[in-house]
Amino acid sequence: MPKPRIIRFAESWVPKPGAPYGEDKQLLVRFLLEHDIGARNPMTIAEVMNRLGFSERYGREAFQHQILGPLRRDPRVFVGTSSGGIFLVKSAEDADTTLGFYTWRIRAELRHARNLRALARRSRLMDGHR
Repeated sequence: MPKPRIIRFAESWVPKPGAPYGEDKQLLVRFLLEHDIGARNPMTIAEVMNRLGFSERYGREAFQHQILGPLRRDPRVFVGTSSGGIFLVKSAEDADTTLGFYTWRIRAELRHARNLRALARRSRLMDGHR
């Protein structure tokens, strides 16, 4: 039985020439693929940073912005996320888990925006602003 297309995409993934942190992005994709890290067994960012020998030292925020963010904008591979950690999206379950996590986060942010709008309205904070 042939490998799923998404696995073949991940196996053949290489960073674009000259991409910042490309070596570390490739190291992460290979690690998640080789260790079969999926939604059922996600790995925390701290554990990933401790286990992999990245060429740079990243704090959690730098790792998210310099490694994960660009990988999530790449149409060839996707590192998913859940409350348990990160994983390589390789199945419908992995995609569904990540979409559920994003939906929960977006709803929480929309609640925050509604609360701020209500407070600004009650306190007349924005009167005369525009």
